[in-house]
Amino acid sequence: HNLAGYIITHLANGNPNNPRYRLRGTPPFDPLLHEVSGISDVVVGKTYRIEIEKIQNRIVYAVNGTVVFDATDDNTDRKNNPVRNSGLIGFRTWSTHLWWDNLKVTRLFD
Repeated sequence: HNLAGYIITHLANGNPNNPRYRLRGTPPFDPLLHEVSGISDVVVGKTYRIEIEKIQNRIVYAVNGTVVFDATDDNTDRKNNPVRNSGLIGFRTWSTHLWWDNLKVTRLFD
């Protein structure tokens, strides 16, 4: 496909008290734009409030009110605009029993 977007990974990676968070552009899955470990947790049966805010090429990801990362994507097009700026949203899981509820998407400004 020719869709351009981001993948945010939030997973236990074998240790629910030391999760890993990654931000990648897609396609392809590289380069890695940002990675951090150890903030929050990933516990089976626990509910998390996830907030993702994207303004221009800045992406802020928060879990239960705590900012996990505040990253910048320097991948720009010929007009110096962020390449991944079309407004599409998707969800992806792999080998999980994950579900989403109360999804709210808003435009912050025009």
